[in-house]
Amino acid sequence: MKNRNNRLFWTELGFRLLGESSGSDVSQLPPAMLDALNNLPEMPGDSATMRGLDLQGKRGRHIYTHTWNILRDMGFSRPLRCEVFPGVSLFIPFVKGSIAVLPQGFQSRIPPVLRAHALVGKSAAVRSRGYHLVVSAAVYHETGWSIISQGRCSVCTVDNLQQFITALDLQ
Repeated sequence: MKNRNNRLFWTELGFRLLGESSGSDVSQLPPAMLDALNNLPEMPGDSATMRGLDLQGKRGRHIYTHTWNILRDMGFSRPLRCEVFPGVSLFIPFVKGSIAVLPQGFQSRIPPVLRAHALVGKSAAVRSRGYHLVVSAAVYHETGWSIISQGRCSVCTVDNLQQFITALDLQ
């Protein structure tokens, strides 16, 4: 999310879905994003979390590669750009059937609280298009995961990703 409008939009969407206020000025967002913020999607009905081992040190920076190494053997394709609202699209790196996976490091320049709210927004948006979003996390961050769970977004550490996806496939 290198575009500041995208980061602001997804974070604000997550805050609004949870009934919270981010205090951000969203007036400069494009009209399509403002329309989406005024017509919130429904919160996903269910989610799950599975905490395992964190990727240690610099390995967490390579969460995308770690995630892909697991998912390619499971038949996942890559990537998909999904229009989740009219005029608003979302890049989903890994998709198989109705399961979409988004790797997240939780170690970068974006505060975990803001990242978690953005993931809540993305999860609700892709769920409205028939996908179940799973966040593949490099590390456990207590506050971030709490927000993600509150927003009914599924999250697991990368070491449990295969088991987690298999359990979702069986449902």
